[in-house]
Amino acid sequence: MAWRRSLETSGPGGTSKLARGKGGEVSGICIPGELTDRGRETSLAFGKWLRWLYVDQLGLLPKHLSGPRILYVRSTQLPRVAESVQQMLHNLYPPEMNGTSAPWDIAMRSHGDETLIRHTKSCARLAELTRAFLRRTAENWNGSDDMKYLSEKLGKWMPSKALTVDSRRTLSGVMDMINATLAHGPDTWLPDDFYDGRVRKVINRIVVDEWFGGYRVSDELRMLGAGPLMAELVMKMRDQVEWNRNAPMQSRSSAPPKLSLLGCHDSTISVTLASLGCLNSDEEWPPFTSHIIFELFRRQQPEVQEVDQYSVRVRYNDRIMTIPGCRAQGKHLDGNPSLCTLVSTFLVYDTQDDHVITFHFPEPSRHFSLL
Repeated sequence: MAWRRSLETSGPGGTSKLARGKGGEVSGICIPGELTDRGRETSLAFGKWLRWLYVDQLGLLPKHLSGPRILYVRSTQLPRVAESVQQMLHNLYPPEMNGTSAPWDIAMRSHGDETLIRHTKSCARLAELTRAFLRRTAENWNGSDDMKYLSEKLGKWMPSKALTVDSRRTLSGVMDMINATLAHGPDTWLPDDFYDGRVRKVINRIVVDEWFGGYRVSDELRMLGAGPLMAELVMKMRDQVEWNRNAPMQSRSSAPPKLSLLGCHDSTISVTLASLGCLNSDEEWPPFTSHIIFELFRRQQPEVQEVDQYSVRVRYNDRIMTIPGCRAQGKHLDGNPSLCTLVSTFLVYDTQDDHVITFHFPEPSRHFSLL
């Protein structure tokens, strides 16, 4: 069945009317939270950048794709995330570079198993801690001069005439509207007060503190909120190390994927950064199409396959990050604390054995090759 979508809104007296853009257009109108054409453009550009880096520059991936097993692709259930992943894949391996006719296999998980975004309904303790840190943020900010300034500038546009951390119109919702309209140009802009420099800076600082401040100070929150995903990342690296160690006895078809592409959310990225100690109080909320990359390196000594020959580097929006836990002597490549030993980097939570374990992570330079 061929069909075309139109969006409706409520008119006077509850009557139905078509939703229209500023110029009166009725096609291409998005429901809040959907991926827009601008979002598709930036996702395509990110896929092109991935190809430039890992195919053209570093040679991690082949120029022509002969089989999809070289990649592991996963996404959360939200349509905009899956669509963003599709756009990235389209430019990572454009049709003329894709020699397989097989469709992309994109894995998804139910809410109870999802680790790319933590659902508080799946963990009562995580929900309790999240509420506690929300209350802490409200106590710290609601009576502040900064919050009063926000109410003075934006209150006239709000139902309650005032803004607080825990108000019905949440600060994070206001921030989302500001960022989305800025990304799409003047035709979508809100009143000028929303783009005041101090307004944007204060909202960003408070919302980052509200959502991620607890991950800087609570081991338990890091364990429950970030531990399962970090454990998965570590296990993927461990699998690569184990395969390399036994590679002479294994067929190439059994090799782990060279690249894992995980479609997630801005909160996933910031929770990960905060849990690693890389999100300071001045860090901005992740811009659209932000990314965090974990790179695994090995010394260029094929006869040596031990774990202490491996290292990990973290890149956030193409900025190389230095993890505080790697700064100590012996936990990073000499002279470069951003290159963590695989034998020392991440403290993660093993949900199956129900105990905290240390995974070992090691070091790249010109003496290392990217895996």
